[in-house]
Amino acid sequence: MGKDKELAEKLFYSYYTDAKLISDHDTLADFAESIGMNRDESMAVLYDPSKYANEVHSDEATQ
Repeated sequence: MGKDKELAEKLFYSYYTDAKLISDHDTLADFAESIGMNRDESMAVLYDPSKYANEVHSDEATQ
């Protein structure tokens, strides 16, 4: 938790400075791993966007 700003910064820098294809799942998983997230779990979410849908809906309901 709390990695969103760090990941966003890496995405923007990589896209605008390094011209990386940030829509590529392997690239995104590499970014996630580089900031301490689990690469395999990141790939699982990229291939199944509904993986944590119930948790997200639950969080939204409590706000």
